[in-house]
Amino acid sequence: MKKFVLGLIFLSYSVSSQTLHSVSLDGISPYRATFDFFAQDENKDLTKAGKWTDEVSIQDSLLVRTVERESLDNGVDLIRTVAALRETAQPSFVNQWFGQRLSSVYYSHFDNNELTQIYIASPTVPARTKTDKLPKSIIETGLQGVLAMALPFSTQSEIELLGYSGGATATVNPIKFSVLGTEIVNVMGENLTAWKVHQPESNWTYWVRTELPYMVKVSHPSPSGTMLVSLITSFSQAGE
Repeated sequence: MKKFVLGLIFLSYSVSSQTLHSVSLDGISPYRATFDFFAQDENKDLTKAGKWTDEVSIQDSLLVRTVERESLDNGVDLIRTVAALRETAQPSFVNQWFGQRLSSVYYSHFDNNELTQIYIASPTVPARTKTDKLPKSIIETGLQGVLAMALPFSTQSEIELLGYSGGATATVNPIKFSVLGTEIVNVMGENLTAWKVHQPESNWTYWVRTELPYMVKVSHPSPSGTMLVSLITSFSQAGE
């Protein structure tokens, strides 16, 4: 088992709060990164559980992010592509294959705040399709860490975005990101200073930077309740 130690830079500034109605993704360059992810026990020791790739490309007016995850137990069990408008981070589409042998499919598409969702539980089950008209323009919070790295960082602050939840009942709901300051993260043999950004509703935390490598660490709870920690192992800019 491995144990990673982080150096914390404590900040004593007051917390500010702001609500954003759009987020520019124009400052994010295309890249490809790989991560190892670990299960964390009560002593914060880490046991490797798998790896994943994170790839961002620019396609005309869209920023497109694809994550492919491979666990030690199940092989590749998730391929998820999320696309949003670069200028505003408004959603365009989500395409997700998941489960053992990638047998389940979820697809969603936005058109003028109209959300169409298609869900296929397995190859033997008919597709379920649902269309909802959302009352307001929203931000694609499913970009997760990529969205976190595009936020306007300041010492310690709370940023609220208007996001959405899909499923049987599509809803518009506020989503908060708390910028907790900076930490030094030891990855790839380097000590990199990163902003620590926490999402209270989901208990996801991202350690992100404003230059490559943008995202160096992620932590989040698994469905079983175990905390998973991902650490970057390599990265490259598009074309390298």
